[in-house]
Amino acid sequence: MTFGLFLSLLLFAPHTHAGGAQAAHEAPFATIDDLYLHRHIRGNLNRSVEMLEDVLKREPENPEALWRLGRNIVRLGELEPKVEAKIMMFSRAEGMIAKSISLAPGNPEAHFWYGLSLGRNGEARGILKSLFMIGPLKKRMRRVLELDPNHGGAHHVLGRMYFKLPVLAGGSNRKAVEELEKALELSPNYTANYSALAEAYIAVGAEDKAVAVLKRFGGVQEPSDPAVYEEHRKDVSKLLSQFPAAGRTR
Repeated sequence: MTFGLFLSLLLFAPHTHAGGAQAAHEAPFATIDDLYLHRHIRGNLNRSVEMLEDVLKREPENPEALWRLGRNIVRLGELEPKVEAKIMMFSRAEGMIAKSISLAPGNPEAHFWYGLSLGRNGEARGILKSLFMIGPLKKRMRRVLELDPNHGGAHHVLGRMYFKLPVLAGGSNRKAVEELEKALELSPNYTANYSALAEAYIAVGAEDKAVAVLKRFGGVQEPSDPAVYEEHRKDVSKLLSQFPAAGRTR
């Protein structure tokens, strides 16, 4: 698995704290975040971007609006078919989130999304460039955990990194299991954690644990990122089909 393909699996969308930091004018972050989390509904992501741009017209140095807009632009860049446009959007996102960090260096969400914007930019520029993103991305996730030890998203990213990278590049199935177990413990409603941890369990020969965690997926009543729930449900069903006696998740 190339690092570029690995990066394409980093889809974690962490909880945003609706309301966030208050600026001179209260920004409608609850509505903005709700639109983002339901970005699978046509028009919602663009509407969220428009609202953030309106906030930044009034408050150009609002750090909460800056990292959120960078996050949304990363998602738009992922959908862009042309490489040049992808690079432009990921670079724009990097700049916005970097500014957010300069204004509020203690915000773990800004560091998280800055790391992902770097990774996406490296991926878009090609495999050689993306390989150089391993160190900075890992360092950024460690910084997130320094600021917020309970950030499930950072553990998820580190877990997928250890799982997908070859051993010579720092990959480790054992470390992947450790990180992804922590991610699921901290973020049980983020549905990508289930298939990711199951894959890591299978890789270390713990198939019974893999089946057990896949079955737990059906208990998620309020997914933290509804936009990707259906995709993750299909991933879980596909993995469970490898174990006919286990049955399928609902």
